[in-house]
Amino acid sequence: MRSIKKTCLAFLIPLAFSLSSCANDTFKTTVRSVSNPAFGNVDFNVTCNDFISAGYEYDDLIDVTIKDVDGHGKDAVFNTAFVKNFNETGYFAPCLCNYEGANEYFELNFSINPTKELGEQLVGKKVVFAMKKKAGFKERRELVSVPQRLTYDDIYEETQDRDLTNRRYANFRDVTEIKGIEDKIDKGILYRGSSPFDAKDNPGDRDVVTDILLYQKIQKENLDTPMSEVSLCNVGEKLDNFMKEHKKRMDMFFYDSTTVTLYKTINETDIAKKAFCAVNLGADFFNNKVEGKDALAVGDVFKYLAARARLGKGSSRIPAYIHCNEGKDRTGFILMILEALMGVGAETIKKDFMLTFYNYYNVKEEDEEKYKALADIGAYRDLYSLLCCGEGVDPLAELSKIDWYTFDAKKSFEEKLEHDHKTLPECAEEYLINVAKVSKDDIKAIKDWLKETH
Repeated sequence: MRSIKKTCLAFLIPLAFSLSSCANDTFKTTVRSVSNPAFGNVDFNVTCNDFISAGYEYDDLIDVTIKDVDGHGKDAVFNTAFVKNFNETGYFAPCLCNYEGANEYFELNFSINPTKELGEQLVGKKVVFAMKKKAGFKERRELVSVPQRLTYDDIYEETQDRDLTNRRYANFRDVTEIKGIEDKIDKGILYRGSSPFDAKDNPGDRDVVTDILLYQKIQKENLDTPMSEVSLCNVGEKLDNFMKEHKKRMDMFFYDSTTVTLYKTINETDIAKKAFCAVNLGADFFNNKVEGKDALAVGDVFKYLAARARLGKGSSRIPAYIHCNEGKDRTGFILMILEALMGVGAETIKKDFMLTFYNYYNVKEEDEEKYKALADIGAYRDLYSLLCCGEGVDPLAELSKIDWYTFDAKKSFEEKLEHDHKTLPECAEEYLINVAKVSKDDIKAIKDWLKETH
């Protein structure tokens, strides 16, 4: 846990550029560090208590300007909300928060961050906070903040069915269980869920439950070729431990720790031999500006799926299980692309995305306002973003213009889709080709794999 040393406090407070507030609702400090390189989060040289003492309160909407981000006078402006925890935003918008206490340095958290590639270059940059709207986030926060996560016992008490409880607790499903997908993707081909190996942030025994479900799937199908498994979270040492402790399953899956890599470095024949693919994917899905960024990692996943898809036809096709830690955000995006590519409609994609919120938080369609708000900042935000990936378009530049706290993603998605005279499958393909750098041949192989006669 990070802590503020007394020497640091003595240094910070006297400096005018590090901490100042004035009557026009502005507040200045500097960037202290890049605290989460995977997402681009930045810490500031100020504590939550200092910020609150300057007159800011939780639920305020605040514009954050990082000055001269590129060294050539360009500023980066972010529309944010000041919250106690990232989950109060529904995880989908930049926010100011602190996880470790009011006397700790607080930070700007991102999901889409167009300055991420600058990394440590941001350290020392001047930052200006300006009040946009007092308590402007309060009403929406109450809608998009997720309830307390359900425990295994909570779910079993409701279902009184061990198998249903296991599947819901693990967020595990064949995507064709969602009405409207079964005629676009063949049953038994594409599965999604949470991590089976003690992934960070997974509470309790969810990983064990997921592992059991996957093992049962292999036994039931009696697969000749190991089921493909795609992990979108950084497993590293946990995978090695998992392999040692689950030798029998390893023999069936042909896990190999050398597969924890980006697949562009391995030829297609070798890729196809691997039943396991792991990439360390963040949530900046439209950033391909620097080698190894998230859009290129998405591309690696699709190249792997294409290589595995070519191993079998018809009844010999190899099913795949795709997961991140919880099977929610990163998995949700990959599945959204696959479903959109196959012609699944936006409303059906949204239902698959939102089923995770039911599994984890008991958010139902009957909870109309909360369900709609979470779908808007989750599923429809990403669907809208897909429309910004045409040839010659810079999606990061387009998306960085949007104030996600006031943006009506569903309405904007529907209007832009109609205005641009495009279909959702076309937009998914544009993303894969222009942003994730996937070839048309690989896209065709994946489509043939998902549906025999697509």
